[in-house]
Amino acid sequence: MSGPLLTFKRGSSFTATCTYVPPAGAAPNLIGAIISSQLRFRDTLLQEFTCTLAEDGMSFTVTADETDTTDWTVATCDWDIRIALGEDVIYTETMRLNVIAAVTREEAPSA
Repeated sequence: MSGPLLTFKRGSSFTATCTYVPPAGAAPNLIGAIISSQLRFRDTLLQEFTCTLAEDGMSFTVTADETDTTDWTVATCDWDIRIALGEDVIYTETMRLNVIAAVTREEAPSA
C-alpha cells in the first residue's frame, strides 16, 4: 500500500472529517451521495464506520465510538471511503491505519 500511514490508539473515539473539493465538471456538492467506509485487517472487516454528510454537502464525518474500537486488532489496517453519487462511484486512496494499544487504563473500581 502506498497511502498515508496514520496512527490510532484503540479504545479511543475515532472521528475523521473530510472536505469535498469538487473537481472540474463534477457535482458541486455531495448531497444525495451514499458514503460508506470500512476498516479491514488482512481483508477481515473490523469496523463499518458511521458516515454523516454535512447539510451543505461539502464535508462529511467518519466515526466510531470507543466501545467500537476497543477490540480492533493491534496492527496496520487498511481504510478507505466509498462515495456513490448517482451512477458515479469513487473511492478515496487506501489509507493505512496503524492501530496501537492504549497504555493508560481505567482502574477497576474498589470493592
